[in-house]
Amino acid sequence: MYGKYPNFRTDVAVNANGTTINTRAYFEVGGDKTYTCSDYGGTWSCSDNTAYEAYSSPATQASDPDFTFEADGTMVVAGENGTCFKGQRVSKPEQTFKFCYTTDGILVYSVSNSGQGYTNEMTATSVVRGIDNSVFTLPA
Repeated sequence: MYGKYPNFRTDVAVNANGTTINTRAYFEVGGDKTYTCSDYGGTWSCSDNTAYEAYSSPATQASDPDFTFEADGTMVVAGENGTCFKGQRVSKPEQTFKFCYTTDGILVYSVSNSGQGYTNEMTATSVVRGIDNSVFTLPA
C-alpha cells in the first residue's frame, strides 16, 4: 500500500492456477472515482469506478455518527509503533474495524469485518517515508 494524503494505492498479487495476476487500486480521499488496474500477461488494463462507497476511508468513518471508535492500545508493525483504534458501525454492530497509525499518520495495520463472514486485513511489511508521486500514476 502506498499513501501520501490524499492519494492511496493498494497492490495485490493473486495466483490462480499457476498464473499471477497483479492488481492495483487507486483512490483519492474525497475524490469521486477509484481506479482498478490489472496486469494480464504484461499488459495493464484500467477501469474507473465512480463514487466508491463513502465508508471506505477511516477518516470518513471517524466523522460519521453511524460509527463509533475508541482507543485500542498500541502494536509494533514493520518496526513502527502504531497507535490503534477500534470501532463498529452503530446501525450494524456486527461490522467492526481496527486501524493502527504511526505518530506521523501512516497506516500500518487495518482489519475490518463485514459481519457476514468477510474479513479484510492489511499489515505493513515495511514503511518508507518520502515516496514519489509517480506511484499514483495509472499504468499505461
